[in-house]
Amino acid sequence: MSTYIIIERRENAAMVHAAGSREALACEIAKQLMSYPGSSDALMAVSETSPIASLAVLQSLALCALDLDDELEAVWRGDVQQIFEGMQVFRRRVEAANAELSSALDELNEVFEQSETFEDIEPHDYISVTDVMEGLSLDEMHYEFRKSLQGSLKFRLM
Repeated sequence: MSTYIIIERRENAAMVHAAGSREALACEIAKQLMSYPGSSDALMAVSETSPIASLAVLQSLALCALDLDDELEAVWRGDVQQIFEGMQVFRRRVEAANAELSSALDELNEVFEQSETFEDIEPHDYISVTDVMEGLSLDEMHYEFRKSLQGSLKFRLM
């Protein structure tokens, strides 16, 4: 098991982690778990036993730390990636369903507006697409998944 300290790479730093390396993976994981706004290439993973890590911790430059071994790497590259992709597909489908339901409700509103007898009935007053869609949110499940993932990786913000 290796523990990595994650720091921001200095703009003038020439050293970049090799693609597919454990350090590059540690940066990608940290980016995801911290919701880091930049690229994972803007991060650097250093062994917790290195002088760079000690200096980063002392200077409060360390962003987070996480543990990685072969098993955790395989879980990240397999299960975790598939789960993240599945959540993205689900979100896209919920957004499409939201647009479709909103459009259908607008059309229903128009039908009532065009009626001379029932124009005072407004379906928007009785039907809430927002309420229906809120029940399809991944927020709580995503939070629990991230919390479990953080525990597995012994992820900690610094």
